Amino acid sequence: MPDQPILGRLLILSTAYAAARPYLEAARRLNVSTVLGLDEAAGADPLPAPEPISRLLRLQLATRDSALAIAQFALENPLVAVLAADEQSAPSAARAASIIGLAGHAPKACDACLDKFSLLQKLANAGLPVPLLGGAAAPAADVIALLDEGKMRVLGVRSGPAATDLPRPALENVWRAARLLLLRHGLLYARVSLAGESQLLDISPSIPEPFLETLRFKIPLVEEDLSLAEVITRHALKLDIRRVHPQPAKKI
Repeated sequence: MPDQPILGRLLILSTAYAAARPYLEAARRLNVSTVLGLDEAAGADPLPAPEPISRLLRLQLATRDSALAIAQFALENPLVAVLAADEQSAPSAARAASIIGLAGHAPKACDACLDKFSLLQKLANAGLPVPLLGGAAAPAADVIALLDEGKMRVLGVRSGPAATDLPRPALENVWRAARLLLLRHGLLYARVSLAGESQLLDISPSIPEPFLETLRFKIPLVEEDLSLAEVITRHALKLDIRRVHPQPAKKI
C-alpha cells in the first residue's frame, strides 16, 4: 500500500502541462497530494497517464474569476499552498492565495510583471537602473531567489551555464525592485545586465524552465540531489530549507 500524503494538499497552477510537470514530480517526491489547475486553453486531455494528482481543475487563468473558482474549491478541499508554474498563472495564484489566507506575492505585483514595458518604466521612475529602449543587448546574469515575507535568499546567480558573482549593489537593486512591486513571498527571478550600472532587465515571480533542472541542490546528510522545483515546492509548503545548498549546475 503506498504511503499516504502527509503534508496537505498543494494546488499547482499552469497554462501548460509541461510547465507544471517539474513541480508535480517534486510534490510526488515529497509525498504531497497535488491538485493541478490547468488553463482551459491547454487542451482537453494533455495529461499522460499516470500522473500524481488527486484532482484536475479546468480554469480560465487569464480572468480574475479563476481565483474565485479556486477559493470556492478550497472551501471543501483545504489547500496548504498555491504555486504558480509559469508567469501567466502567477496572478491567479496570488489572488487565490490572498483570498484563502495563504502566503504569496501581492496580486498586483504579478500583474505588473506581465507588462514588461510598464514594469521597466515603473522601476525607472523609482530610480532603479533599467536599459534605454532600443539599446544594444549586453551580457546578463540570471538571479534566482526566494522571498520570505520580504527577506531575500539568493539560491543562485548564473551567466549562461556558469555561476557568477554580482556586486552587492546589483543584488540590493533586485531586492529594492521586489519591495517596490510587492513581490514578498515566493519565487523571485531577475535578469541583470553585467555591463555598466547593473541594469535590471526583468523581474518575475516565475523561473525560465531550463533552470528547474539545471540548478541542483542538496541537504547535507538528508538529500544529495534536489531540483530547483523541489526547493521552490518545499518553500511553498513552509518546510525548512535553511540547510539547502547549491551544487554545480548542469550546462544549459
